[in-house]
Amino acid sequence: MLTIADVEAAQHRTAPHVRTTPLIRVEPIGGADVWLKAEYMQRCGVFKTRGAFNRQLAARERGELDPAVGIVAASGGNAGLANAFVAAQLGVPATVFLPEGAPRVKVDRLTQYGATVVQHGSEYAEAFEAAQRHVTATGALFCHAYDQRDIVAGAGVIGLEIVADLPDVDTIVVAVGGGGLYAGVAAVARAHGVRVVAVEPESIPTLRSAMSAGGPVDIAVSGVAADSLGARRIGEHGWAAAAAEAPVSVLVDDTAILAARHTLWQEYRIPAETGAAAAYAALTSGAYRPEPGERVAVINCGANTDAATLDAPRRDAARLVGLISGKPGTRGAAHAPAGDERGAAACRYWQRRRASIGRSASLLFETVLLLVTEGVVELLLDLLDLCRVGAAGDLVRDVSERSEHLVADFLSLVALERALDLVGVVRHELFRLTSGIRDEVLRLVSSLRRLLPQIFVGHECTLSERAPIVSAH
Repeated sequence: MLTIADVEAAQHRTAPHVRTTPLIRVEPIGGADVWLKAEYMQRCGVFKTRGAFNRQLAARERGELDPAVGIVAASGGNAGLANAFVAAQLGVPATVFLPEGAPRVKVDRLTQYGATVVQHGSEYAEAFEAAQRHVTATGALFCHAYDQRDIVAGAGVIGLEIVADLPDVDTIVVAVGGGGLYAGVAAVARAHGVRVVAVEPESIPTLRSAMSAGGPVDIAVSGVAADSLGARRIGEHGWAAAAAEAPVSVLVDDTAILAARHTLWQEYRIPAETGAAAAYAALTSGAYRPEPGERVAVINCGANTDAATLDAPRRDAARLVGLISGKPGTRGAAHAPAGDERGAAACRYWQRRRASIGRSASLLFETVLLLVTEGVVELLLDLLDLCRVGAAGDLVRDVSERSEHLVADFLSLVALERALDLVGVVRHELFRLTSGIRDEVLRLVSSLRRLLPQIFVGHECTLSERAPIVSAH
C-alpha cells in the first residue's frame, strides 16, 4: 500500500517541474472554516500533471523509459492531456489511444502537445486494450489514468502541501473517480491524523459500491461529471486506501454539482470542471455537514472545462449537461442548420455509434446534442418550465404551436425512430437533474409522445419504426 514516504519521494522528484498551488480561504459554510486548494492552477490546468511527471521521471530513473519509444496512455481526458504534456516537456514521444468518436477538441489538444493520436474502437475500454497491445509490441511506458503507484504518489503531494500550509487542518474533502487522488491524499492524511471526506457523484459511486460489496466492482457510468470522474470501478490503490482506513463517504447529485460549480465561478471566479466541483458540492449541498469551527480543505482539482458553460443560468441544468457532455460551446454541430454538412455528419455519427449507444447514458446525451437543433433544446427547457407550474393545457398547446417550424430541421438530422429515442434520453437526464418534479416530467413525456404522431404525419417514417423509450430508472 502507498505510504507517506512514497509521497515525499514524489514531492522531491517533481518539485522542479510542478507548481505549488495556493490554499485559499473562502467563506465559512455551516460554521466551519473552509479553504480551497487551487489545484486548477497546476500546469495543464489539472492535478493529473503531478502524477504524470512522477510516473515518467521515476521510470526514467529506473531505466524503464526508452527515450526513443516514449510513453503511451489511453485517455482523452485530463490524464491523456497531462501525460502528453509531460512527455513533451521531457522530450520523449507520446502515443495516446482514444475511441473513434472522441470529440475533436480533445484530439486537437493532444496533437498540440505533440502526441500521436490513435483512434480505435467505440469505447475507452477498446482503446485501452489497443494501448496495451501497443505497449507489448513497442516497449513503450504505459501511464495509467489513476491506478499506478507513481501516479498516485504524485497526486498525494497535494496532501503534503495542504498540511504544510494549514498544519491544524481537520478534514480534507476530495472528489473520487478511479481513486488515484483520493489514495494519494489518504496516505498523507493517515500519517497526520486528518479526516478524509470522499465525494462521489450519485451516478458514479465507484468507492461507495466497493465499500458495500467488500471490494471493487464494475458500475455504469453517467452524469455531468462522467468526463473526469467516469471510472467503471475504483482502482486497486483507491480500494487499498479505503480498506486501511475508511473515509467519510458522501454522494452528491448532478444538480448539486452544477450548483457548486456555478457558485465557484460566480463568487470566486474559479473555473471548475464538474468533477472538481463535486468536492465543493459536498459542503454546499449539505451532503457533508462539518462541525462548527472545523477546519476543512477542499481540493479543487481541475479547470479543463468549456468556458461557455460557466455563466449559464442554473435553471438551465439540462443545457449545462449537454454542453459539458457533448461538444464544447453553444454553437457547435448540435446546432447546425438543416442541410448543413455538419448535420449530415452528425447523422452519420449517430448511425456509426448506434450499436454501442445503450452502454452509456452520458454517450446517449452527447449524441442527442450532436443531432438536435438549438430550437428543440429551447423548446424542451420551456416545456419543463411549464411543467413546473403545472400548466398542462398550456404545455400541449405550446408543443402544438411551436413544434411545426422545428420539425423540418429535426427530421433532416434524425428519423422518427431516433426522435423517440431523444425523448427517452431527455427523460432520463431530467429525472437526474430536477428533484421534486418527477410527476411533472412524466406528464411532459406523455404529452410529447401523444403529439409525435400528429407532428410527423406525412413523413415516410411511421410509429412502427420507433425504438423503445430509454428507461429513466
